[in-house]
Amino acid sequence: MRSTATLGYVFMKLQDLKRSDEYSQSAYKLAKKYKDTNLVLSTLNVLSLNKKNSNRLDKAMELFQESLDLARASGNILRESQTLYNIHNVLSKQGKIEESLEYLNRSIALTKGNDTYSETAINFHGLAYGYFELGQLNRAAAAADSAIEYALLSQNYEVLSAVYVNRSNIAGEQNDFYTAWACMTNAYVYQDSMNVLQLRDASDKAESDFKEEARKIQDSLNKVQQKIELKNERDLGNQRVKARENLIWVFVLAFILVLIAGCFIIRNLQLIKRQNALVNSQKEEIQQQHTEIRDSIDYAQRIQAAMINKRSEWDKLGTHFIFFRPKDVVSGDFYWAHNKGVLSIWVVADCTGHGVPGAFMSMLGFGFLNEIVIERNCSDAAEILNLLRSKIVAALGEQGENQARDGMDVSICIWNKKSNELQYAGANNPLWIIRHKSTETHESVKRITSTEESALHLLEIEPDKIPVGFVDGSSKPFTNKAIKLFPGDTIVQLTDGYADQFGGPQGKKMKYAPMKRLLIDMQSQQFDQQYQTLSKSFDDWRGDLEQVDDVCVVAVKVS
Repeated sequence: MRSTATLGYVFMKLQDLKRSDEYSQSAYKLAKKYKDTNLVLSTLNVLSLNKKNSNRLDKAMELFQESLDLARASGNILRESQTLYNIHNVLSKQGKIEESLEYLNRSIALTKGNDTYSETAINFHGLAYGYFELGQLNRAAAAADSAIEYALLSQNYEVLSAVYVNRSNIAGEQNDFYTAWACMTNAYVYQDSMNVLQLRDASDKAESDFKEEARKIQDSLNKVQQKIELKNERDLGNQRVKARENLIWVFVLAFILVLIAGCFIIRNLQLIKRQNALVNSQKEEIQQQHTEIRDSIDYAQRIQAAMINKRSEWDKLGTHFIFFRPKDVVSGDFYWAHNKGVLSIWVVADCTGHGVPGAFMSMLGFGFLNEIVIERNCSDAAEILNLLRSKIVAALGEQGENQARDGMDVSICIWNKKSNELQYAGANNPLWIIRHKSTETHESVKRITSTEESALHLLEIEPDKIPVGFVDGSSKPFTNKAIKLFPGDTIVQLTDGYADQFGGPQGKKMKYAPMKRLLIDMQSQQFDQQYQTLSKSFDDWRGDLEQVDDVCVVAVKVS
């Protein structure tokens, strides 16, 4: 019964699907008759794969479903997971990508908790590829990262190489070329490691072949010796001498063959040793580079944190909170404040990119703001943005045909606490003011958000639609907007990271409307509680998904 099933599997591998079906069908009937559940599952798997390989996809789905029901009923988790993966393949072949991903997620749920790391990695790899086909790049990247995590645990170099190539392709589509390069480098490293293992297997096979050849030679020698002994019994004269000479030549030939084979084995072992040394050296070099890069980034984070967290300047503003959540160790978002006399000046900015590139831009922003506001004593919001743009463009050399399009989106507020007037200028970043509905509304307000439950509404003052950076053509100057403030007003500045975060039940962006309603609804809370509410809402929305951008929200209360 089992030999029949084995023949069905062998013929499937030989692409002889007709004979594979004959043997597998026979084994399937016998296994059902004698209630051998494991054998029933094995033969069902072969029959299902034969139907898939012959493009009889509906029949394949029918057999896979039968296998899935039996595996679940018998508690065979591994077979259930493999069948879910096979159903995913059939649905993908039918073009039903989204439905196929549901089966992959069910397979992942089974394998994640059962130490089947290689199977889990393959499942996540398929999930990443499916999201990539659907154009859902962030979900594809998250699935590919999980595939890498489990492939590393499995130490399956072939799977590792494949998932790193897939992750590199996803990062390339996201224009994250640094991650694409790093993943492709890892793919080559693990491909080299796999080649070393294959070379080692080849050496083992050569040694095994040599032993087999030696055995055959020994068998031949034994047969020759038996013939010689028989011949010696019939002819004890000159035939005995000749037989001895022949035997000597046979042993000489065997010795030569052993010597040649020994040289071949020694050469292969030396080659493997050199390859292992090279792999270990490359691994140590990569680990050293990773440590140095991580140490440098941690040091940069301490420098950035020291520049941002100047509590003395922010405390002079009065009641406020700052929700700051970098995507990586260092951030491309930053906030800055300075007080002089009756004026309080503060800035919220979103630099091009995040992580290390964004952090470099934020350092330029810090330095230029200190020079413009503190050293030059400039207190005009639009002029500060104009000067900041000139310095950014000059520092990056963005002229001519090769502009890098680097820069930042900025909102700047200057509050005259004596006259209670606010001067605002924005480069792509709006200003929000939350105030009582009965209070005067400024003419600069372009959009109002309110809820029936609250006596407050949110006023949005639009920025200039130009960045602090290079702009094609002549650079338009930034404009000031003067706004009268009233006690109880809340001034809100933000970057786009909070509203652009993917999450919720459908994994979509939050967008600005729900965020505005949240800000209005939480005004009844104390400011420290508002910070906690904003943070919890962000975490609840994001769930297990990756944070997609740096987040910065600054709120100041007018007393």
